[in-house]
Amino acid sequence: MSWAPSVAGWLGGFLLVP
Repeated sequence: MSWAPSVAGWLGGFLLVP
């Protein structure tokens, strides 16, 4: 699952924006 880190970072940034 090489996409796991990318998804984790995307969700992390999305949740930190608001």
